[in-house]
Amino acid sequence: MYGCLTSRRSELERLLNKIYEDNALGGLPGKRYESLLETYGQEQEALEAEIAEIRSAAEKYEDDNGRAERLVKLAERCTDFEEAAPAMIRELIEKIVVHEREMPMARPSPQKVEIHLSFIGELELSGPEIEPAPEELAERERMEKEREYNRRRYIKGKASGYYDKPQAKAVLSVAANQ
Repeated sequence: MYGCLTSRRSELERLLNKIYEDNALGGLPGKRYESLLETYGQEQEALEAEIAEIRSAAEKYEDDNGRAERLVKLAERCTDFEEAAPAMIRELIEKIVVHEREMPMARPSPQKVEIHLSFIGELELSGPEIEPAPEELAERERMEKEREYNRRRYIKGKASGYYDKPQAKAVLSVAANQ
């Protein structure tokens, strides 16, 4: 496929040169010259774009193939061990990205963690969701009720102007410094 495209590109180059020469020597009418020049030019641009796309795909394939080979070599080195050594883990894991919590001020808030493996990219773990234990559900419910209670207290205090009083500001600044 790639060979056909490059040979057609060469043919187009010869044709463009030929019509230019014919036009320069007066053997080709001006309208015909412009029509051929436009047609061949568009085809040449389309071929160049297609060739660039094929080259890009081939380079990506070669890069992926090279990364796969490096991963296999790394896996072969890391298969014979009794205990996971820190150096081995550093080789296998490229980076770990910890995102901010979904609810910034809440203690038990979901938080996304990405693990990027060397030569592979992000590790996507999928599987069945694990149901939380009844104790964990009860604790979450208790924390949610406590958070709601504190939020209502804060809103009520804010509405009454409590936080604007000088003694409240002093108490808040002492609490913030602790």
